[in-house]
Amino acid sequence: MADGALGITADVTMLFAFPRDDGKWTWRLGSAALVDGHFHKIVLAGIETRSGEGFGITATFHVIQNPMAVGSVLRGDIAKFVVQNGRLISADVVAKGVEIVED
Repeated sequence: MADGALGITADVTMLFAFPRDDGKWTWRLGSAALVDGHFHKIVLAGIETRSGEGFGITATFHVIQNPMAVGSVLRGDIAKFVVQNGRLISADVVAKGVEIVED
């Protein structure tokens, strides 16, 4: 079934975050598709998740919030999103003011 047949859709561009061993985080631009307010799929370069017709995805992922250049360094907060059957269960900041580097 096409996304449009399920209901109201939206594509949201997001900066996904991935932890590194040195305490810094890398970022990758991706998107989340929502259908009727539920997370339906996440698309990153080389990765795509997709739910079935009547429910949303179950996933845990990190996103960058409040990115800001501090001198020549990009810093931001990292939020951990937990999504279950398309519903956002929690979004907690797990790191504040961390250095964010390009992948």
